[in-house]
Order: sequence, then structure tokens, then C-alpha cells
Amino acid sequence: MSAVASYVDEMLKVSEWTSNFRVLNALLATPASRTMHIVQRTWDPPVPPFRFAASGISLYFVCSSLSGLGDQSFAAAIAQPVLFTIFSLLFLAITYKIFRDVSKAPRTYEEFLVLAAIVNGVYGYLTAGVALLSFLNVEWGVIGLAAMSVYMCAYTLRAYKEFWGMSYKNIIVYSLLASVGIFIALGVVLAIFMVLIANTG
Repeated sequence: MSAVASYVDEMLKVSEWTSNFRVLNALLATPASRTMHIVQRTWDPPVPPFRFAASGISLYFVCSSLSGLGDQSFAAAIAQPVLFTIFSLLFLAITYKIFRDVSKAPRTYEEFLVLAAIVNGVYGYLTAGVALLSFLNVEWGVIGLAAMSVYMCAYTLRAYKEFWGMSYKNIIVYSLLASVGIFIALGVVLAIFMVLIANTG
């Protein structure tokens, strides 16, 4: 419990946010190579990847909730991070298993989690910006979403290429395969959930 409290305390510090924004600014210029520096622990000063991810994703949920405050219920706002967490856990487990089996690069699960944390952190910060744009002007939000989607696709492909040492073609093929596996896993989880509800009813 004390570890969680310490983690939250660090997240609430202004210095933590300014440090994360400096990292984000550096990543946006050359994201893939600098992401690998973080994975390989060669970034100076060291970047705490999971705090970076948590701050970006938290900012996204806050901004998206504020921008859509009149369009969604409180329950829907709470459900978003829960569903995101479930999907992320399934995605990480299935994606790592598939790529580890076909890649010649000796990557550990810890290294993959660091990679995923940085990519998700960048995604969180950028989508938070898109949510704010949408709040100010819907058209700006649409343009921002399109630009962010293109950027994140290019960033993720490049980062995966450097991390796994594979071609873009193979990255795309195995990513699609992982997506199929994720949807199957989600279907199984949903089916179990529905059975449990039916039995309790």
C-alpha cells in the first residue's frame, strides 16, 4: 500500500509532469530511436517508463471526460479506463507471445513492457491534445485525430521494427494476427462474463 501511495505522490509532483513533457518533446522528434534508448537504459537521465505511461494515459482520460462531459454518463466515463486496461493486458500478452516466437531478437517481456509503456504514454499525451482540440472545435479535433493516427501508426511500426529486428511487412502481418487473437480472447472473456451474469440471475 505504501508503494502505491509513494507512486501516486510522485505522479502529483509538478517536477514529474515537467520531466515527462520534456521526454515527450524529445520523443516526438525522433520517436523510434529514442524509445529504444529508453528500452536499453541508455537515456540520460533514466526515464521511468511506467510513470510516463501512467501520466499520459491519465491525462487522456481526464481530457476526454471533460471534453465529452455532456455526452456520456459517469458510468461510461469510469468504464473507459477499465476496458482500456483489460484490452491492454490482452494485447501485451498475445502480441509478445506471437512476436517472440517469430523474431530472432532475444527480447524479454520486461523490455517489451517498457516499449509498450513509452508508446502508450505518447499515445495518451497526443490523444489528450486531440480531446482538448475537439472540445474547442470539432473540425480541429477531426484534423488532429487524423494527424495523430498517421503519426502513431508510423511511430509504432518503426519502434517495432527496431525492437524486433523485423521487416515492416512482417510487423504488419503479425500485428494483424495478434489483433485477431485479441478479438478472440475478448470474445471468450465476454462469453464467460455473460454466463456468470446469467447464472447469478
